[in-house]
Amino acid sequence: MSASTKRVVETASQEKAAQVYAVLGFAIICVAIGVPLWWKTTTVYRVALPFDKIASLSTKQIRYTIDIAVVVTNDKIKRHDLEEFRRRLSTTLSAEFVGVGAQPPSFQYKVVVRHLYEDEQMLFNKAISLRDLDDGLTALKVLDEYGSYTVYVLSQTSQLLGEKIHLGRHRNLFAKSDKDLNGIVTLLASTVRRNVVNEQAVYEMLNLTGGASTLESLELAKESMRAVKSTSQYDIVFSLINPNPRQLRASWGIEEAIDTYLRRFLAKLSLFADFRIESQVLYNVELGVRPKHNGQTSLNELQQDDLPHTINHIETRLASYVSTNPTLHFIVYLATDQDSPLHIVNSDGKPLASNAFLSPRWGGLVLQNVPRLLPNTTLPQSFTVNMQVVMSVFLSQLRLLLGINTKEMPADIERDPPGMSGVRDWEVDVLLRQRAVENLVTATQTLQSLAELLKKISNIVINDDVGEKVKLATESIEQAHLLFSEGDMKKGFLMSRQGLTAAEQAFFDPSLLALLYFPDDQKFAIYIPLFLPISIPVILSLKHLKYFFRRDAKEKTA
Repeated sequence: MSASTKRVVETASQEKAAQVYAVLGFAIICVAIGVPLWWKTTTVYRVALPFDKIASLSTKQIRYTIDIAVVVTNDKIKRHDLEEFRRRLSTTLSAEFVGVGAQPPSFQYKVVVRHLYEDEQMLFNKAISLRDLDDGLTALKVLDEYGSYTVYVLSQTSQLLGEKIHLGRHRNLFAKSDKDLNGIVTLLASTVRRNVVNEQAVYEMLNLTGGASTLESLELAKESMRAVKSTSQYDIVFSLINPNPRQLRASWGIEEAIDTYLRRFLAKLSLFADFRIESQVLYNVELGVRPKHNGQTSLNELQQDDLPHTINHIETRLASYVSTNPTLHFIVYLATDQDSPLHIVNSDGKPLASNAFLSPRWGGLVLQNVPRLLPNTTLPQSFTVNMQVVMSVFLSQLRLLLGINTKEMPADIERDPPGMSGVRDWEVDVLLRQRAVENLVTATQTLQSLAELLKKISNIVINDDVGEKVKLATESIEQAHLLFSEGDMKKGFLMSRQGLTAAEQAFFDPSLLALLYFPDDQKFAIYIPLFLPISIPVILSLKHLKYFFRRDAKEKTA
């Protein structure tokens, strides 16, 4: 072989080797860099979530620790008798709660028995009535001790109290006893558990929120089913409806009425939720149903079957504004001259004294009859709504809608009226316990539903924000359980509400839907036209690489 031919062959071999190594380098780049890069950039981002902790939340039992201080006014009772009384009362209070259905929450009572302090003794010496004494004893406390109660045991000779146990409007109870305190142990324990703490109400809320469906549990939970769902904020809208403004010019002093009758009530519930109040006047809005005239009573009557239709008709005319909060509507409807006197009648055909009705989880309506027009009356006739009557009805309806317990007291127990605030302190405690149970159960169910969904559908994006909300909800629920077991009901309730809010925000986060409607078949429809033209030359080149290295190995061997 000549030298020139040899150089041509060597040059061709070098070019062939260069092509081979170029193809090999391209293949290595595609496989070693391109595929991992593609995999990384197309992988669904999913933050690690505490699935084990979420699964264990449903096994936690809600445990309330409640402090009970028993103050004996008779200083002649010896210390060892007080200790024996404390031991017996603690044992009776700790008796197992008997219920039907799910495992009830646990209530642990920490009882302390003592004599009067000096400042308390001064109040007892000056007291004229138990109501004044209750207010004075509460004023001595620096902080509102949510979920803690004081029982004052008066001597038999005391003129302040009769034979019944007296519940104040704050967190104080008053009872009578002789030197043998053990005689009132059973009555005190029953009063505290059934009427003040109201374990049954908390248990009913657990059954209802947990999905109890037995007839007995649903009957027990009627009040809870009437109440709105627990949340951190509510909107309250007061509406005055004047269907005929040409005949009637109405005024209702709503701002003053809210300050007088409602502000103190809402202030008492400031820990439970925030309330935003709006008011409006609507004209030319009618009930939507024709009342029936009763010839015997000369009344125009609205039957119970007509009431839902009035709500449906009026609701379409109520002003709306942007808000994600639950809204409670309270409406004053002024009957027209032709419909007056207009009354709501019960199933027996008897007019309701309040002339009002309640719509569960929506609000209430009060009918106001106006004086009939007299001949030669100047139009429009002026009319002022009796806000004292109206607000008393609205306040009662609001209590029911928020779930404040209204059970009757036994014959051997008397209680003070709630006063201008419209709610007793121990009623607020019952509400907080009920709503805490609702918050914890609902938040746990929401987190577990979300976890199950995320496990089943792998292409749902879990970004950092959702991950933080889930972790916050889980930690808040665990912290709430701990705080309740330590007796801190205020912080425990706030933690339960925070857990519910975070859980719902995570569950309804719009980012979870980012790739939910992008299934695998659509991925292949997009990626195949992109990678197939590139991958075919690479695969065919790998075949030539195989032949090249085999031939090169044979030449070296030869």
